[in-house]
Amino acid sequence: MVYDASERQQFSVTAILGQTAAQREELRGQLSLADPLEINARNRLVIGQWSCAPSPRAYWQNRVFTLQDDYSNTNPAGLQIDTGSRAQFGWSSDWQFNPHEAHLVQAGVSLRWMRGANRSGIQLSPAQPRLAPLADYRKQALEQDYYAQDAWRI
Repeated sequence: MVYDASERQQFSVTAILGQTAAQREELRGQLSLADPLEINARNRLVIGQWSCAPSPRAYWQNRVFTLQDDYSNTNPAGLQIDTGSRAQFGWSSDWQFNPHEAHLVQAGVSLRWMRGANRSGIQLSPAQPRLAPLADYRKQALEQDYYAQDAWRI
């Protein structure tokens, strides 16, 4: 969705949602406990943007976004062999200024927060439908970026 607030300002929102679900029932007898029988995943992406041109020589754009996905894979015994989630939230801002035709100054900043969690299992013995933990983590991080450019045309 895009909304032109004025001749010099624009707002937009984009949303993408997805879901995947698969079941391989016809292969049940051929799958080991390490193979996924059911696969489920949900994905969400939302982006908001505001751009502004306060003058013919200046431009400013801001974006915020969130991205999330959750997934789980279940084996033929009904145990989750892989489950996890990831999330990101971010903001970026870019500026551009043309003092005159041959000169362009640009700068920008972005911040992004990320979180991830995963739990995976592995079958240690074919005689027992039990999974031993293979991976189990929860992590988060913050990332920041900056740039500046001063360009001249000769």
